[in-house]
Amino acid sequence: MYQKQQRSKTMIKKSLMCFAAIFVLVSLSFSTVALRSTEDIAENATIQGIVKEAVTCVPNPLINAKVSAFSVFRGRYDDMTDENGSFSLSVPPGIYVVIARKDGYRQASPILCHVVVARQGEVIDLSFMMKLRILD
Repeated sequence: MYQKQQRSKTMIKKSLMCFAAIFVLVSLSFSTVALRSTEDIAENATIQGIVKEAVTCVPNPLINAKVSAFSVFRGRYDDMTDENGSFSLSVPPGIYVVIARKDGYRQASPILCHVVVARQGEVIDLSFMMKLRILD
């Protein structure tokens, strides 16, 4: 019983941190991101990385996980992981919240989402660690 309460408190803290990051994203978007013309955004940024399944001591690639990058002004960009657990998103410059998800899995690491600032031509590397929900 005590472990379930501790786990619930931990998940609430992690969720609040993610919501705080989203709040910061929205605040920064309104204050610093100006809408740009097509000529100003000649080259996109790339958000890439890997999603792994934390079942054993050596994590395995997680195939067909959905990775999404959300931006207030730019919208949503999605990609599915391949057989190596890799993903790659081409996004216009801006501030994004990036999450990974797959049915039956949850985040295994304390990081529920990544908040990134994507600049023109930049490559951003991220990683996500997920585990089966039944292993809790």
